[in-house]
Amino acid sequence: MRHLLRALAPTFVALFAMIGPEGWAAAAETGCQNLAPSSSPGPDVASRAIEAMDLVRLRDVGWPASVALEGPSAVAVSPDGRKAAFQIRRADPDANSYCMGMFVVEIGAPARLIEVDAGGELIRQTLDRTGITAFPTGVPKVITPHWSPDGLWIAFLKRERGATQIWRARSDGSTSEALTTSDVDIEDLAWSADGRAIIFASKPKLQEGWRAIDSEARSGFLFDDRFVPKASSRPFPYAPSPLAFFTLDMRSRAVRPAMPSERALLDPASDAGRPQDALLFATSRGSKAWTRRRDPDQYIPTTQLRAITATGKMIDCTAEICTHIVGLWWTPDGRALRFFRQEGWGLSQLALYDWTPGHGMPHRAFRTDDLLADCHPTGRDLLCLHESSGQPRRLVRVSENGQIRPVLDFNPEFREIRLGRIERLTWRNDRGIETFGDLVLPPDHRPGQRHPLIIVQYDSRGFLRGGTGDEYPIQLFAAHGFAVLSFERPREIGLLSPSRDGDELERNNMKDWADLRSVLSSLEQGVHLLVTRGVVDPERIGITGLSDGTRTTQYALLHSTLFAAASVSSSFEEPGTLIPLAGSGAERNYVGSGYPARGDENEPFWACYSIARNASRIRAPILMQLAEDEYLGSLETAAALRQHHVPYALYVFPGEHHIKWQPVHRFAVYERNLAWFEYWLQGGDHVVPEAAEWLDLPALSSERTAASGPDSRPSAGAAPIDQCRTQASASASASSRR
Repeated sequence: MRHLLRALAPTFVALFAMIGPEGWAAAAETGCQNLAPSSSPGPDVASRAIEAMDLVRLRDVGWPASVALEGPSAVAVSPDGRKAAFQIRRADPDANSYCMGMFVVEIGAPARLIEVDAGGELIRQTLDRTGITAFPTGVPKVITPHWSPDGLWIAFLKRERGATQIWRARSDGSTSEALTTSDVDIEDLAWSADGRAIIFASKPKLQEGWRAIDSEARSGFLFDDRFVPKASSRPFPYAPSPLAFFTLDMRSRAVRPAMPSERALLDPASDAGRPQDALLFATSRGSKAWTRRRDPDQYIPTTQLRAITATGKMIDCTAEICTHIVGLWWTPDGRALRFFRQEGWGLSQLALYDWTPGHGMPHRAFRTDDLLADCHPTGRDLLCLHESSGQPRRLVRVSENGQIRPVLDFNPEFREIRLGRIERLTWRNDRGIETFGDLVLPPDHRPGQRHPLIIVQYDSRGFLRGGTGDEYPIQLFAAHGFAVLSFERPREIGLLSPSRDGDELERNNMKDWADLRSVLSSLEQGVHLLVTRGVVDPERIGITGLSDGTRTTQYALLHSTLFAAASVSSSFEEPGTLIPLAGSGAERNYVGSGYPARGDENEPFWACYSIARNASRIRAPILMQLAEDEYLGSLETAAALRQHHVPYALYVFPGEHHIKWQPVHRFAVYERNLAWFEYWLQGGDHVVPEAAEWLDLPALSSERTAASGPDSRPSAGAAPIDQCRTQASASASASSRR
């Protein structure tokens, strides 16, 4: 679901065949010798077409664009402000592994890059959900470098032989070493102010929970709220799993429990200097500033900005320009505050403001469509990770007036690739809600040409790579003759009404199918815009999606006749599988948010939403490329599609989760999605030669014939929306009474 993905937030990497403890030598053996980006400027003219491997092997720093504004810092600036440290990851599909290294770059020109450590295994995020902990994901953990106070060392987390320890590397690249041999994975760390100790956090209780489960296996597991049947046949430990805090003496290497003052370095809740209601917080020279909830009782509240000057004067900024803040810093002299906020059409832009508390309103310095994330003040400039729709991530300096000066391009090779023309589009849906997206046309597009269209959901900020989950290669589609609409999901309908918790927010979304209708309206209006322009063939439109994008695709296939083919990365939601496979803990969440309880499978709710219940009226062929721990939810759909001769293909990826993370799988997903849409939207004569490798063409041809020929369209006989609106409202009301 959308909120689960954002809580993790998605770049997606591999677990097995990782670079081992041999480090530097192993990296060279598995193709990691090119991990460091070239310092040469690269070609001036794009000279070749894009290939799937170009996208798979992009170097990554930090979290993907869709959640980069919300995530932990991947970049750390040295105490003297002259250097920055970060970890680079790069996929190696041949070994199905990732190359990783810790780097230091001099911020001034010319930028000098130093590799200070290499190797290690990927550390992936886990999360707490529905009462359990340590639920696995495919999202990489952001490894934050930590500079020692004297600027000579960088401390960081590194995983080898299945254990996550603290390492340190000399900032000049001369040496690196492990500092701990903990029996429990270390979660976070910080230097003491004097540099004589490192405070770190781990979860000993989690290890105890896993040991108890291993012991329980001897006599059989009690099936209870700890189970998520679709993900595992073993239970998970109950949440929460609290952090324990320790201090490592750098001289003796002795470890002891951390004192409260030391714990505050890692635990904001125990920091006496940080206001209890602070969301974002910044302090300098006795001045403080923070964002806070305007209405603490609301689940997703409006925020406001509060500042306390060095003289103790408190000033609140309650104006609209002090909402939607995503970054906050003081100027070096501690007098003025600078902040980034999202604004513009559908909050599609990022703007930098300057504010001197007590001296008028904030002033906007600049505004951009680009992504600027993980920013750090360096004098009057900001050091940020930057992306644009056609530019992969790089490290840049941003001046006060918005001038961008590159420090390090992580993927200079990308400049030699010809990209499709990109245009930012804006429109409103039938509710008047602002929507935006990016149109990408083939590099050789000529005026008057109409192309088949592929819709990629549901985030369109930053570099247009592969949509949410990175499975639908936008520029690769364009290079093969498709127009692509990279679609930013409009604001949730539930946010227009007060919500006390997540369940109430989802009930507001589900009432009268309001949110799904809103998203579908935005999609249809966007497609209409492109058809009217004459660049899209209305008879050849494909739709894709993962997570919330799969829900949109499910609803669209039943309530729109636009779509001639579909590809999804998550299971459709069906009455017989959704709740039973999610587990009893998740069942309460689903029912609380408006879904029918088990036993209510015949409710009108499913008549308006279930693909399986409406399979006889589905005409769009459907590709499902699903993770091992989610594919069971697709079996009800697949059986119904097969029974009614609807062309479909289901592929299961071992060892994968909601977000796929293995490089060899990402390559396969890219290629199969391309082959799928070429087959169904461009016809057999245009299928890439490799299509037989990625698709079961004889089976598809048979189903294609049984489904009344290659030009069949989605049926217009879906349940009327007015009827389904009434049924959904009744279902949501009944669920809320249970």
